[in-house]
Amino acid sequence: MPENNIVLKHIEIAKKIYKYIIDNKILKGDKLPGGRTFAVKYNVSKNTVYEALELLQADGYVVIKKDSGTFVTDKVSNIKYLPVRFCSVRHGGHFLFIHIFSNI
Repeated sequence: MPENNIVLKHIEIAKKIYKYIIDNKILKGDKLPGGRTFAVKYNVSKNTVYEALELLQADGYVVIKKDSGTFVTDKVSNIKYLPVRFCSVRHGGHFLFIHIFSNI
């Protein structure tokens, strides 16, 4: 598989959690289920879920509060597009994560 088509597991889980937020109409300030719940639901480790949540936090869709949980931000209420694919591209020794969107 060419390097630019590498899809890491936590990126796929981030996409699934993002879709979960949209499908369940989770609003700004709402708390997401815990990492263990997503790990069981998607059959991955808790570490993979936490890496996915950190990616969503970096994109501004959630905020992770230590010892309180993960909460949806107001950015979610403005979503008009759903990432249908996350991919990574190697650039200068680093991976850049690119979102490819489609209309909801």
